[in-house]
Amino acid sequence: CHALCHPMCSACLPATCGMSSDCSLHLSEGLCRDKGSSPGQQIKEAGGHMHLEGWMKQPRNGKRGQGWERKYVVLDGTKVSIYEIEPREESVKPLEEFDLSLSEGEVMIHGAVGASELPNTAKSDVPYILKLESRCHAPCWPGQAIYFMAPSFPDKQRWVAVMESVVAGGRAAREKAEADAVSISAEHSLG
Repeated sequence: CHALCHPMCSACLPATCGMSSDCSLHLSEGLCRDKGSSPGQQIKEAGGHMHLEGWMKQPRNGKRGQGWERKYVVLDGTKVSIYEIEPREESVKPLEEFDLSLSEGEVMIHGAVGASELPNTAKSDVPYILKLESRCHAPCWPGQAIYFMAPSFPDKQRWVAVMESVVAGGRAAREKAEADAVSISAEHSLG
């Protein structure tokens, strides 16, 4: 899976879809060298904090089948924010936000989206589309799906790989916290 997403990372080729921190580091190093391919796309990693931003398209009015419009997308830590314009000032507020790390659910990043999901989208545009999907464990909360069309295939691969890394990191942290809680409660019941 990741060998397709970021072939520049030879350390990751044998890895499964759960991206390791070594892989994430190799990925970010490779992307920093390669970031000139798309103007406006930036990636930074400081102590595991990921930051990526750039222009992508999103379905008009949030509805599939009504065309696509240009939006500025910012991934900062675990939050994806969507803006009408590039947020150069604090006063610019996001139109929509999507959290890649849910405490009560799971997030999936889909790098391959079927044309049947996107009526009235040109077949030539489908390879550039990615989807973020959240499913909450609580039955009363509906899931959420957001589609993006990247300006190029390498840009799509970059976004998918970085967001998958963030989701995997959040999942690992949550599982460790749950394991620690079980361990603490077991110690107390033995004592």
